[in-house]
Amino acid sequence: MAEAIGAAVRRRRNDLGISAQKLADACTELGYPLPRNSIANLENGRRSEVSVAELIVIARALGVPPLLLLFPGIPGERVEVAPGVEAFSYDAAEWFSGRAPFSYLSNGDEPYPLMRVNRGDSWGGGMEFLPGETYTRSTDISAWEEGAQSIRLARAEADLWKELRQHERDEQAALMDRDEVLAEAARARIARTRERIAENRREQRAQGLTPIPMPREARYQAIDPATWEESDPATWEES
Repeated sequence: MAEAIGAAVRRRRNDLGISAQKLADACTELGYPLPRNSIANLENGRRSEVSVAELIVIARALGVPPLLLLFPGIPGERVEVAPGVEAFSYDAAEWFSGRAPFSYLSNGDEPYPLMRVNRGDSWGGGMEFLPGETYTRSTDISAWEEGAQSIRLARAEADLWKELRQHERDEQAALMDRDEVLAEAARARIARTRERIAENRREQRAQGLTPIPMPREARYQAIDPATWEESDPATWEES
């Protein structure tokens, strides 16, 4: 993995037209001194390991998400997702970020049950397993469903807030057009989405999680009273 990261660092640095010394200086400015020779050894494949702190600071200095250095070539290049295990870079990134279960490229002769990853769908089984296809295991799916629950809840809430804002814009547009029918339909969607956000945040708390801060507009107070009871009323915004 260190070799692939080093190659990705070198490509990105060359694309930016900066020297290894300038990259080292940028890392130092970000609070993590990294000698030029350490970066050179990484880029030339002379290092067997890269620390998490190094990956993060180098990625920030190069202006890319750490994932693009860890699993370069998104979406379709092959990368080492685990020691001795290959996957398409996009699939590796999806697993690493908690968006999907662990999956990898099969060599066609695994002795345990596999499920093929169906793009845009879910997972399937009961077919012939072919080399070069992407597979996951039922155990990996179960582990992901349990282990990544907090990430899925947080992403679901973020998506619901986007949906709510769109419904609010729809209501305002309908009111400007003096179309009460469309405005009422938008208000109904707003009410349903607000309740879904409230349910999501209740589920987060039931699992011992800390929900992300609420928007400070006063009109959202009823969605999650617990958050507002803990906050300073002076920070609320009238809406």
